[in-house]
Amino acid sequence: MPRIAHIAFKVSEIKPVSAFFEQVFGFERTVTVIHPRSNFKKSGSGGGHVSHHLSDGFTDLTLVRYDDESAVEPGSSNQTGPYIHHFGIESEDLPGAVQRIAGAGGQILSEAGLPTVKFRAPGGTMSEVVASNWFSRDGLIASAVRRQRVYEEAPGAAVGPADGVRPRISHLAIKVDDVAAAVKFYESAFGFNKFSSYAERDHRSTHLTDGALDLAIIRFDDQTTAAAKAAGSGPCIHHIGIDVAADEIDVYREKIRAHGCEFISDPGATTVKFRAPGGGGLAEIAPFGWHFRTKH
Repeated sequence: MPRIAHIAFKVSEIKPVSAFFEQVFGFERTVTVIHPRSNFKKSGSGGGHVSHHLSDGFTDLTLVRYDDESAVEPGSSNQTGPYIHHFGIESEDLPGAVQRIAGAGGQILSEAGLPTVKFRAPGGTMSEVVASNWFSRDGLIASAVRRQRVYEEAPGAAVGPADGVRPRISHLAIKVDDVAAAVKFYESAFGFNKFSSYAERDHRSTHLTDGALDLAIIRFDDQTTAAAKAAGSGPCIHHIGIDVAADEIDVYREKIRAHGCEFISDPGATTVKFRAPGGGGLAEIAPFGWHFRTKH
């Protein structure tokens, strides 16, 4: 089954955000690549950026800093500045995945023949589909070599099976206007399996999985509230979730506080939502297994 292997945060500065994820959660640097230009076409200019890759041992977390804010590639939010830009799905059958995306109502953005295929899902969320192992350290380096891009390898953890002990990204929440349409798309295009659906406080969510990560499709009851707009107005990637040991939630909360992060959740909440350093994307910590529970 295709799997969600990559989440990209657009940031203003790479170093403080990288230090945060390294020091708080133990994520390890794998490779940093300088992209002189990048867009959805085979030729052209603009979109130059640096991609700084971290790993929790299973999922690639990329911090992206663009050279020119006016030349930023379209992402999953209509806002400017730092936010969660897109996520990537690896597939063993890339041509077949592209056909299924189009057939399920997704909009293909990349020109034919490019190794990474950007697409916009129904509702507006921007993603990409790539070949298997594309986001492994070896895959990222091989891609940089093929594209004649400058890269710096770091002695970080190779992406592989999660060990169930170290903190790991286990949850990705997408804010949409039409939950049913988005769920149908990810089921049809990628075969993700639905395992739970429920209403909670101020929103309704349906949960799918690629076998390892929880993809939550959420819709807020009131789109004008602070929680609904915390990651941007309209459809967007709302937040990621990082699993930690249940008896260490308070320890991680204090580590996050020490980095000056803004807390979003109410005091005492089981999951602790916060804004990454630099005013960027939202994340939350939760006990291991929290996002895969089926009874709410």
